[in-house]
Amino acid sequence: MMTLTDLRGRATITVPEAAELLGVGRNSAYDAARAGDIPTLRIGRRLVVPTHRLLHLLGVPVHDDAPAAGTGEGEKSSTHLAGEEGRHAPA
Repeated sequence: MMTLTDLRGRATITVPEAAELLGVGRNSAYDAARAGDIPTLRIGRRLVVPTHRLLHLLGVPVHDDAPAAGTGEGEKSSTHLAGEEGRHAPA
């Protein structure tokens, strides 16, 4: 059985793993992913669940050292924001 501890160091999990963590069936998890209730990323043909976003959705505190993969469009991880400070386009 997957637990929150199992997510440590993983940027993403599969939809069936998210289903196990949430205590719902595999088909229900895929239905929820299609409806947008479970955050997902499509990588090629694979559908994965960003752990950072899933934990945030569940209200689980996420430490700054956790993987920030899976930020949605228009969002940037804290890593990207820190790396862009002071960077300007050439004049």
